[in-house]
Amino acid sequence: MRLLINNSDFSKYFEKEAHNIYRIIGNRFNVSFYHVGGTALQQSLTQPIIDILVAVKTNFDHFTLKDMLLMEGYSYNQKDSTLRHLVLGKKNSKGEIKYIIHICPVASKSCQDILLTQKILRKKKRKLQNLNIIKFKYKDNPEKYKIYKNRYFSYLIESNKI
Repeated sequence: MRLLINNSDFSKYFEKEAHNIYRIIGNRFNVSFYHVGGTALQQSLTQPIIDILVAVKTNFDHFTLKDMLLMEGYSYNQKDSTLRHLVLGKKNSKGEIKYIIHICPVASKSCQDILLTQKILRKKKRKLQNLNIIKFKYKDNPEKYKIYKNRYFSYLIESNKI
C-alpha cells in the first residue's frame, strides 16, 4: 500500500469525478456528493485513491445508479458491497484504481456512519493521528489494515453516539 501525505490536488480530482458522475446520471436522481476517505482529510496519510460518497435520497435508486455507472466502465466491488452500500471502482490508464464510489441511501446506517467518521476525523486531530498510525503500521498488510481500520471506525462511531 503506497501512502502519501494528503495534498490539495485530491480535492480537484474529487470535483472532476463528481462532475463526471453527475454528467452520466443527469438530474434523474436527487443525490449529494461527498469527498470522503483519507484524501478528504488534511494531514492524513493516504493512498492516492479518491473516495466519493454518492448519497441518494430515495431508497433503491442506488441500484439503478450502480447499473448506469457500470455501463460507463466502472467496476462493481461485490466483496465490499452490502445491500445498502454499493462499492464501485474506476481505474486510471495504468489499470490502477483511482476512484472508489460508495453509493448509499442517505438515511442508511452506512451513509450516516461514513459521514460521522469523516466529521470526527476532521475535528479531532488526535483521532486522525491514531488512524495514521494504523495505516503506517499495516501498510504492507492490506487485509490486517482493513480489519484494524474497521475496528477503529466502529470505536469512533460508538464513542460519539449521544
